[in-house]
Order: sequence, then structure tokens, then C-alpha cells
Amino acid sequence: MISNEKVIKITDTATDRYATFGFISWWDQEKIRNAKVMVAGAGALGNEVLKNLALMGIGHIFIVDFDTIEAANLTRSILFKEKDNGRKKAEVAASKKTVDFQLYSPTQFQVYSTTFS
Repeated sequence: MISNEKVIKITDTATDRYATFGFISWWDQEKIRNAKVMVAGAGALGNEVLKNLALMGIGHIFIVDFDTIEAANLTRSILFKEKDNGRKKAEVAASKKTVDFQLYSPTQFQVYSTTFS
């Protein structure tokens, strides 16, 4: 008898950052790696969404935000630091790929931070 269930592939959790996702029978990391996601807003909620999508291994993230960082954003936005005041939120969030966290190596970010005219 042949089963239609997907085989769960268990990899080394010490070396494979996505290993635990393999415990989910329907998970397909290749689809995640090839996914393209747009996040509208890089403020407090957008910060968390961007961070978690990148940690999951989403391959391409398009960030749309026209706002700039101000001091009031710093208490609730993990990706922004005091030195970022006055800079575009989308550009700063995308720059964290390599600057501070170095966690998002497989993720490619694109930014749209200018208003329509």
C-alpha cells in the first residue's frame, strides 16, 4: 500500500536555519524562497512583519512606505535606531539585511519610498 502523505525531511537543526519548518508536513521551503511579498508600511507593525518574513526565508520582499523615522517610532520599531531619525523607513528597514542583524541573507529587498506625483 502506498501512502499519499508527504515524507517529512528532518535536517540538522544546528546547521539548517529552516530545519524546524520541515516538521510541518505541507511546508515547502523552496516555495517560500521563491515567494514575492509586498509589505505596505515599515512602521511598528511593518517592522515585525518584515523581520518575521525574512526570518522565514521569503525570497523577495518589496517594502512600500513614504514616511520618515522620528523619535516616537523608536520605542516600537526593532529595525530603527536613534541615528536613523529623518531617514526613510523603507530604506532603513531594507538596509538591516546586512547592517545590524545579518539574519536575512537569502532575502532580497526592494524599496519604494517616494510619493506619487
